[in-house]
Amino acid sequence: RVTTEFWAEAIGNGKSMCREAAANLREAADALGEAAARARAHADTFDLAHAEVETADAVVLGAKRKRSEEKDETAAAAVAAAPPAQQQLEEEDSDAEYEPE
Repeated sequence: RVTTEFWAEAIGNGKSMCREAAANLREAADALGEAAARARAHADTFDLAHAEVETADAVVLGAKRKRSEEKDETAAAAVAAAPPAQQQLEEEDSDAEYEPE
């Protein structure tokens, strides 16, 4: 026969288990919240690093382009400054290299 004491104890145990489960769930939620905050911080760090790499890449590309343009300008200036006879000799040498045999 089930007594009132049995039900009182069962209900008490059930309440205790519910309180313990709720406390465990709160702990887990707190831990997940902390982990999520750390993950967001890491994601932000990687976003910043990506932006810095993109900026550095653009700077390097711009420097390469500028250096190439400067080389082209220097070569054009050297050709323009060369005496006409020197230019003709260079053109003849250049033509001689490409003449079919």
